[in-house]
Amino acid sequence: MKKLILLFIVGSLFAQYLPPQSDIAKMSSTEKLMLYNIEKKNPALSVFYSIILPSAGHAYSANWKRGIRISSVRIGTYLLSEMFWIDTPNDTDWINTRQDISDLLRNFSIGVFIYEFIDSGREATKYNRKLYENIFGKEPPSFSMNVQPTYQGANLTMSYAFN
Repeated sequence: MKKLILLFIVGSLFAQYLPPQSDIAKMSSTEKLMLYNIEKKNPALSVFYSIILPSAGHAYSANWKRGIRISSVRIGTYLLSEMFWIDTPNDTDWINTRQDISDLLRNFSIGVFIYEFIDSGREATKYNRKLYENIFGKEPPSFSMNVQPTYQGANLTMSYAFN
């Protein structure tokens, strides 16, 4: 039971709490922008989570199934590379061939490991684009300037996206 509660607590860290679409339609543009800024995911944080725990970056980006598939490929190729050293025959040519195959599979596993970081950042960016479309009903602009009032004056934010 304690494990289940812990799983729910960790899962709630990555959850998305959007109000119903009918409530979003009644919001002003400032309220929609605030909701978007609260719910959007940071791609760098997604990569950091993937470094700490495999598939955690994808879970943060709301695509944990993809993260599990990528991690499964990485772990599978690493285990397959280790299996090539089991029950080695005395033939030196076969030993060298097995070592080459094992090295190739290990390098592929390392490549998938690095790809997982990059992909989790891209998934966070995709999540943000879909979130923007759900809240505002249109694609995010490629160039935007936002002026937000703060206690110490105005805060100007400019962004540009290369498509």
